[in-house]
Amino acid sequence: ALTNDCRDVSLDYKLSGPKLSNLPGPTTPATFLDNIKPCTNIGKGDILIPKTSCSVFNSTNLHYVLQNLHIEQLVICGQLTDQCVESAVRDAADLGYFVTVVEDACA
Repeated sequence: ALTNDCRDVSLDYKLSGPKLSNLPGPTTPATFLDNIKPCTNIGKGDILIPKTSCSVFNSTNLHYVLQNLHIEQLVICGQLTDQCVESAVRDAADLGYFVTVVEDACA
């Protein structure tokens, strides 16, 4: 979430119950396992883009960022396969990206 009280998240997230309506926010950021922790060092570090709806392309500037980086192919994995992952895959394909879903990296 972009706000601490999650008021900016999509209605779908709010209706999905407390696990999805109580998302990480500015004062309670997401935590990562050490071996997959994003590198946000100065320079060529990872880019973190928080999303607030099922499709990452609907609630973020990800498409803009990917275009600026000249990215053409996406490898997608994640949680809530029937909602978030599938929405991201469909939107990415509609936007002209070559999309690969990592089947055994989705839940």
